[in-house]
Amino acid sequence: MSDTQPGKNVPKEHIHDGIVEYDNDPPLWLTATFILSMVWGIGYLLTMHLSVAAKLGPEKLQADLAELAELRAAKDTGPLDEAAMRALSNVPERIARGEALYATTECVTCHGADGTSDSNRSGPNLRDRWWIHGSTMEDIARIIRDGANNNAMPAQGRKLSNQDIANLTIHLVSLARQGDRSGKSADPTREREAPITY
Repeated sequence: MSDTQPGKNVPKEHIHDGIVEYDNDPPLWLTATFILSMVWGIGYLLTMHLSVAAKLGPEKLQADLAELAELRAAKDTGPLDEAAMRALSNVPERIARGEALYATTECVTCHGADGTSDSNRSGPNLRDRWWIHGSTMEDIARIIRDGANNNAMPAQGRKLSNQDIANLTIHLVSLARQGDRSGKSADPTREREAPITY
């Protein structure tokens, strides 16, 4: 019986340095792997790069950080740190909860319904680039929680939970991100320019 079958172990015409090269079909496992990788690659392309719903790059990172911050916030009873609040600062539900809190707490009394205040109100404009106690999210949350200026800014820490304070902070930052709004003029003797750029 010969080793040569039709299509198997057929030597090519050229021989180099005594080496005979055969023209055999690839093994079945290699062909199957190639076909499976092609199917997977097409599926990956359609799912990850051509799908409108797929989040990639910085957008995916922000979504993952927000999800992680939500998990940490659910377990933690203390105030959220800067990184967690920034990760949550674009979550629409958090912004909506903060907006509802803003409308139902003492905030409106001093800062006005839209946060711009006016000459008849005691609070500063929250929609400009000027801040008295700092413009980081931790600074804003601390002032909401602890109050300031001998109770001119009343402490809300006993009335609001840490989550409520975080949501209120997130809402205020979302307002500031919309750009400056005219309202009560800044007082450079008390306020310093510290725009929210994050």
